[in-house]
Amino acid sequence: MYRHLPVLDVNLTAIRTNAQVLCDVCARNNISVAGIIKFSNADLQIAKAYLDGGCAQLGVSRARHLQPLKEAFPDAETLLTRSPGRCDLEDCARYADLSLHADPNVLTALNAEAEKWNTRPGIILMLDVGDLREGVDNIPALVALAEQCESLPNLHLRGVGTN
Repeated sequence: MYRHLPVLDVNLTAIRTNAQVLCDVCARNNISVAGIIKFSNADLQIAKAYLDGGCAQLGVSRARHLQPLKEAFPDAETLLTRSPGRCDLEDCARYADLSLHADPNVLTALNAEAEKWNTRPGIILMLDVGDLREGVDNIPALVALAEQCESLPNLHLRGVGTN
């Protein structure tokens, strides 16, 4: 029988202070910061600490975490830090302001889902730079994805990312 379970002691003041220092440094160079809270199962107290520290976005890796974030912080920009699967498309269309993409079929499906919910989620197209984690592996494929995204009326191409 376990008498002592592991405990994670989170220092919200330190998170807020660290976010503030980082956001201040980045702001001097016109860079905004996303507070990524996937490590915490999208804990709302940690999300608030990031926002209070000046983070421009809240990022999660699981689409199911988007709704609670958007409900708690409706003015915060939400970021899904991976490409959504088909089962994630509704949450992505409804609650993600930004998500990462490399699959033309997912873009088409997300466009249809966004039309249902009258949303226009932002899209960041991903280019793989050799680590084989995420993204298309060549510039012509990236350009084709960008052209596709621009032709889909319910999506807003916001940029390109690499991992």
